[in-house]
Amino acid sequence: MSSGVAVNDECISKFNDMKLKAANRYIIFKIADDKKSIIVEAEGDKTKTYDDFLAALTKDEPRFAAVDVPITTKDGVNRDILSLITWSPDTCGVKTKMLYASSKDALKKKLSGLAKDSIQCNDEGELAITEVAKQCGGV
Repeated sequence: MSSGVAVNDECISKFNDMKLKAANRYIIFKIADDKKSIIVEAEGDKTKTYDDFLAALTKDEPRFAAVDVPITTKDGVNRDILSLITWSPDTCGVKTKMLYASSKDALKKKLSGLAKDSIQCNDEGELAITEVAKQCGGV
């Protein structure tokens, strides 16, 4: 199902810089107030941490985020996994949640090269680095 919400070209450009040039730790996307496009809301450079990402993420409204999630593999290797996190807090309205859910595929199609493209978080416990890292293949 598609919502008809378009992905702004800046989203793709910033994501490609993140993927190819390791320019950012995270990019937070939101649906614009006019509900016609997905836009960049915030970004954090490579010096930022996962905790900085959590601090930048709004707690009461849904968002999409491309995040380099730091993990430790079963072999003990530290690496970053480029992931798409969908934040849809249980506390927000059903209409808003549905708009984000129906717009996710449009964004996923434009952000090619994600290692993990479907991390869904509905409460702050699911956003914790330990939980997200597990979904990305970390121990």
